[in-house]
Amino acid sequence: EFKETYSEQNYNQGKEFNGLIQINGYEPREKTLGEWVIANYPIIKENVDFTKSFPTDSTLEEDITKGSGLYETKDDDGTSYIFRGQVENNYVKFADMLWQIIRINGDGSVRLINSSPEEYYNNLRAISYSTSNEEKYVGYTYDNGKSCTKNANCDVNTGTSSEIKNELENWYQQNLIKYDNKIALGRFCNDTTSQDPNNNGALEYGPYIRIKNLENPTLICPETDKTYGGNYKLKIGVLSADEFRFIGYSEDSNLSEKNYLYEMYSALLGTWTMSPRDLWSDGDPSIGLEIMANAMNFNGRIFVVNTKFGYTDTNTVIARPVINLKSNVDFSQNSGSKEDPIIIE
Repeated sequence: EFKETYSEQNYNQGKEFNGLIQINGYEPREKTLGEWVIANYPIIKENVDFTKSFPTDSTLEEDITKGSGLYETKDDDGTSYIFRGQVENNYVKFADMLWQIIRINGDGSVRLINSSPEEYYNNLRAISYSTSNEEKYVGYTYDNGKSCTKNANCDVNTGTSSEIKNELENWYQQNLIKYDNKIALGRFCNDTTSQDPNNNGALEYGPYIRIKNLENPTLICPETDKTYGGNYKLKIGVLSADEFRFIGYSEDSNLSEKNYLYEMYSALLGTWTMSPRDLWSDGDPSIGLEIMANAMNFNGRIFVVNTKFGYTDTNTVIARPVINLKSNVDFSQNSGSKEDPIIIE
């Protein structure tokens, strides 16, 4: 100990000290699946323009390769990272089926879409939202008794279920119930906000307005005051039209081919989404409904499947299951290719 004496103390120079440093052991926390994906995949931050189907309107392979990867945006729970473009290493094997990662959700859960051969979910063909023709039937559920909002979201027991919801939940019970402890209650947005742009009683719903006008897609579910549709927390659902837009789908068939879901849907007329299109009247006393179906016809464009008066194409329209894995699942750090998928243990 050397105390201040307020006088010359040069004679203390050169003294030695002995001491003990104690180092306590520390084992770093392993990354969650979402954290690992974010750390190991390129995040594209430059020239982000989600009004375009792809980061650039170029079809040059060099531009496509540079522009494919994870993109950062916001959802109802925080920062989300969504795969966009021609991604080839986002495959996951879970429940003895092949899936692809769509995005890392703001709460850390991981959204997957089933990419197994169609025999795994062939019974999800020939279904619709409803064969009835009232406005409320564009809802994933209807007669909810309340509005389904971010802070008062609806669940599996809310209101009356649509036909597509019933079929997806039956498929879940048959194929995924034994893995239920690994699957999160994830947000699904059935955006039923609407406008009457021509003031004639014909409604256009939010997803259609955003895509038709090439506005920015959003993963934040708009708040609705209706008692059908809205913000849900469920174990299984389908993608929204906005998610398809983020992934890279466009009205331009050449660009719609440049994303990782194209091959999956190229043989289909359409696929169901969570997103209603519009409600209209064409002079007939009945009301027709159209549900947004963001997939491809023969040339790969976004288009709609018409459910007017209960009609649906029973062979080519399908509902492809979407789930959200919990953030704490155990996984193998494989390459993520189709031949070497990340395995959920």
